[in-house]
Amino acid sequence: MKVLVYPKSIGGGHKLGTYLQHLGVPWTNDWTDPDITVAFHWDPRNSNELSEEMLSVKERGVRIINERCTNIKKDYLDEKFTEIFGYSLQINPTEHYGTVVKKGTQNAIHSGRLIECPIHPLRVDTKITKSDKGDRYHKLYLRFIDTRFDLDKVRDIRIPIMGDTIPLLFIKELGVLNTFHPFKENYYKVYTSYDFRRWITNDEEGKILELARVMGGDFCEVDALRDNSTGLLYICDMNNRATCSLFRHLGNKEETIDYLSQVFKEKLLC
Repeated sequence: MKVLVYPKSIGGGHKLGTYLQHLGVPWTNDWTDPDITVAFHWDPRNSNELSEEMLSVKERGVRIINERCTNIKKDYLDEKFTEIFGYSLQINPTEHYGTVVKKGTQNAIHSGRLIECPIHPLRVDTKITKSDKGDRYHKLYLRFIDTRFDLDKVRDIRIPIMGDTIPLLFIKELGVLNTFHPFKENYYKVYTSYDFRRWITNDEEGKILELARVMGGDFCEVDALRDNSTGLLYICDMNNRATCSLFRHLGNKEETIDYLSQVFKEKLLC
């Protein structure tokens, strides 16, 4: 068995590399390698189609993981989330009353900030920005989800997805200032949970898996927020190239990596 990771290579801190290394499975960035048995579409860009090289690999009968996961921008994610869950994270900032979150559609830049609405239509940020990779982004206005479980601490749920399975949940507890700026405060706690019904309902679990399927996320992680005032669960982020940052905060790190590696093998490599 050999795994193709293309067009980009695995970074030093990506979970994909951790699982492959733990399993002793070799990987390559050479799409011409005749020993490839499984391929991962591994590209940081959004709204991009499979390359000609990857299509050639597919024609050889190689299964491509995340083949359809080509757009994880927050506006597209919320569009699909709304279709499946029946409610949206986005609001109209000229009509909504109260505190909202203003942030960009791109991932992993921690650009969120709180503003008070309603605002005048002329103050709505419609600016389009273009990244050095050619992606186009804009600002979103989102509901402020109150996830506090203590006066100065918030909690969210990181949900890994492997094929048609959620193997476990990562529960993250942060200081309130960490909400948009990770590691700004000293309080940062992560632990794993197999008690799904404590955190998500059976119906929500099915909808999360459906959302991943619609988004093309065979191997991904999503962030979920439970609103204290309504009890509703919101999916605010999807990552198809997750890093190992949470592992560094786990007390059961080795046990968790071993378990997730075995699920990864069963669901994605076999």
